[in-house]
Amino acid sequence: MHRLRIKYGKMGRLKFISHLDFICAIERSLRRASFPLVLTKGFNPRVKMSYGPPLSVGVSSESEYMDIFLNNHLSLKEVVDLLNMVLPDGLYIYRAKYVLLDEPSITKFVNFAEYQIEVAVPSLGVSDIKDRIEELFSKKEFKFVKKGKEKVLPTKQAVSRIEINYFELGKATINVLLSIGDLGSVRPEALMKSLFSRPDCDEDYVILNIHRIGLYAKIGDEFYSPIDTR
Repeated sequence: MHRLRIKYGKMGRLKFISHLDFICAIERSLRRASFPLVLTKGFNPRVKMSYGPPLSVGVSSESEYMDIFLNNHLSLKEVVDLLNMVLPDGLYIYRAKYVLLDEPSITKFVNFAEYQIEVAVPSLGVSDIKDRIEELFSKKEFKFVKKGKEKVLPTKQAVSRIEINYFELGKATINVLLSIGDLGSVRPEALMKSLFSRPDCDEDYVILNIHRIGLYAKIGDEFYSPIDTR
């Protein structure tokens, strides 16, 4: 048995389908490609595969990962070419790599996710946003609500980096590196609310787009993607 790790992007209309529907679309594509797939045991065998942390509905990505298990070895070029021929519009395979069978799962491996967020902040300028970022990092704790419950993480653990990538006429593009996984997951929506929502004033903000641009494991002082050679 061979374990194949694939990096792919999820764009366009596919960002609006649920994770379950997305998995079904992937499995159908794998079967159409006639891959020598390993199936699970039981009355309803499924394709043996696993995924990284699921995307929220409406979030696009250029850096998602999945593992599929094959009975026979295929060339990496063959894998990429065949899948890109049968996948629906909005899905694209970038890379493939064989990994060890006992390699940690993708969800166990990654602990940071990088996003690019486009947000409309009509009442704020660049200096105001920088002040908000400084204010956030001046606090020891980052508080946010998840599934109706308040969560608290050390700020430096929850939010590793915030950068203003672009600003014009009340619209900002912000890159953020956020905690994900067992240490605690911070959604980009929660970060934007912490930065821009103020109960004591009428300031408003609108998230225009969220795009995931990376999944990483921090090992020592270095960041590695699930498909990097370490």
